[in-house]
Amino acid sequence: MDTPNSRQRLRPICRCLLWTLGIPIGAFFAYTTSFYVLELVNELRFPHNSLYNTKLGAESKVIGPLISDTQTFDIAVTVWATRPSENKIPVPRYRRIQNEYPLFSNIVFRGLQLHQKHASTIVKFRLPTSSFRNAALTESSLRASFVLMPTTPSSIDHIKGFTSWMPDSVFAKRPPSRAWPFPLGSQNSARRSLADEALDSFSISVPLLEFHDSASRCPAGSNGEHGPSVANHPHVVTRTQLRIIRETGFFNAAAYNAVRNEIRLHSCGQGIPVIG
Repeated sequence: MDTPNSRQRLRPICRCLLWTLGIPIGAFFAYTTSFYVLELVNELRFPHNSLYNTKLGAESKVIGPLISDTQTFDIAVTVWATRPSENKIPVPRYRRIQNEYPLFSNIVFRGLQLHQKHASTIVKFRLPTSSFRNAALTESSLRASFVLMPTTPSSIDHIKGFTSWMPDSVFAKRPPSRAWPFPLGSQNSARRSLADEALDSFSISVPLLEFHDSASRCPAGSNGEHGPSVANHPHVVTRTQLRIIRETGFFNAAAYNAVRNEIRLHSCGQGIPVIG
């Protein structure tokens, strides 16, 4: 018979069972959740952890960094402009690169090391106003390219060959990184070396034009609206930040090359005329 007294005696037993079963189950779920959260955090913090070399011995092949903690390096900057054109139809990227010419190309940082921070400099160059008369002006009509150059002695001095992570069809379409002869205006008649080609393959390029709507200083027309010339007004980027990832660990050659070849195989941009 189910009496009030019997129900009261069952309540502590139910609570005891609930605590006995609930605590281990909750602990299990908490442990499992924390495990996956930590794995996700480590994956975000160290995305290439699986590529690091963990084998010891002469038989393990590794890939080391071009820039170590003790290696000094320079940074070269080149500013490119596109020659003005009366064509109002947007010009394909490969045509714009053919019309590019350097305004500045030289080393702007010397003897840097990875531990140094907040290095700054001023790059002075002349920008012809005719560049803004281009009817098909884009962000990349004025751009800057940056090349990191390790100082001698360096492992790049003994280079035998190199391949980019980009497919050959894409790599061949990249825009130039430095004026040649380098520095711009120098009397250097030497041809680009294999080391120059390799260093330029690591370069990055950023646009130096931004377009923003600007209020016209001229009085409005009869319809009360400003002309189209005030829309998407070009502005020159006058301050740029560079950040270098301090990646000085050694990678396992087999794992690294497997990922690299996978990227080369499936790299985007293979159908684009020029990558920039």
